Amino acid sequence: MHVLQNNDIDYWRKFSSEYYAPCAKQRWCLSMCKNISQQALDLFTETAMESWCCSICGSKSSKGFEVTYEALPRLFKTNFESGMLDEIMFLGLPQEHIFPSGLIMLEYGKVVQESVYEKFRIVHEGKLRVIFRGDLKIVYWEFCAQCHEEFLQHQLIARQINDFVEAAQKYKSGIDNFDGSLSKDMHSSCNMFVTAEHQLARSLQLSLVNDLGFSRKHFRCLQISEVVGTMKDLITISQELGIGPIECLKNYSKLKEGKETRTANSGVTTRDGSDDGQEVLQFLDGHGELNRTLS
Repeated sequence: MHVLQNNDIDYWRKFSSEYYAPCAKQRWCLSMCKNISQQALDLFTETAMESWCCSICGSKSSKGFEVTYEALPRLFKTNFESGMLDEIMFLGLPQEHIFPSGLIMLEYGKVVQESVYEKFRIVHEGKLRVIFRGDLKIVYWEFCAQCHEEFLQHQLIARQINDFVEAAQKYKSGIDNFDGSLSKDMHSSCNMFVTAEHQLARSLQLSLVNDLGFSRKHFRCLQISEVVGTMKDLITISQELGIGPIECLKNYSKLKEGKETRTANSGVTTRDGSDDGQEVLQFLDGHGELNRTLS
């Protein structure tokens, strides 16, 4: 995937329609990432915190997000509006599983996902699971990230590094020759060292991305998508069960789980007339024939 000259929503709608099934979901799990700050955790919505579970690592730590088919075009567009120039995935050899219905699942034990910006790159490493329909459209895409790193161009911070090294050397020289009294040169070297340190720290801060390695617009789009999706679920559940919106909101996680179970057991088809979404759901829940085919 790479940026086009005309980054309009119609292009991304066509892109999503070409490569994703209407029942598709895309999920990111960050449960295995260490040293996630509280500020980063605050980015996840309360509903996601209550209901999130990764089907790859099995974690219920609530550190993850999910995007439905309807929200994919806007998310793709937002990524490139946020300064991302290219998105690359480096894949190894996958393990392949074919379901009785013809669905194909590829599991990658190690994947490197790289987001390229003008002056830096963000790299996530982890595991990937992709499930395709028979026509090779994606039904389910989940990436379980284990770590992420940020790489800056050398020329972006070269001057600040040189200033910092020079200031550190002068400060060390002053310490080595310290005679018990704080001279003017010693005081100047100390101030120079502190200033150089602050300048280098500011240069290392990536204003376009957050602590998780995603653009701020990207996460805002995810939050809006999560809120809209939750509102749709609340309306549907409220109508199906005949309960009020406040009660529905208080018990959202439990009611949503019950709704998914009822849907899977009822054999309701997806909007495109297939039961792909339900088969994937059965697999992820570890039930039925799908799970036995993988054992």
